Amino acid sequence: MHGSEFGDPQIKEAMTQELRERLREAQAEGRPLRVYCGYDATKPDLHLGHTVTMRKLRQF
Repeated sequence: MHGSEFGDPQIKEAMTQELRERLREAQAEGRPLRVYCGYDATKPDLHLGHTVTMRKLRQF
């Protein structure tokens, strides 16, 4: 398996189909993609490891 561990192959397939459907809908409606990462960038408990996701989110 590549990337995250999904466990059940049916769960992986369902998640993949749902994501593709949502991406198609957003593209058809001209909506921008919105992503979420669960940390507060204003808090002092951020560390260097958080910069990986911050840099990737910046690409959006």
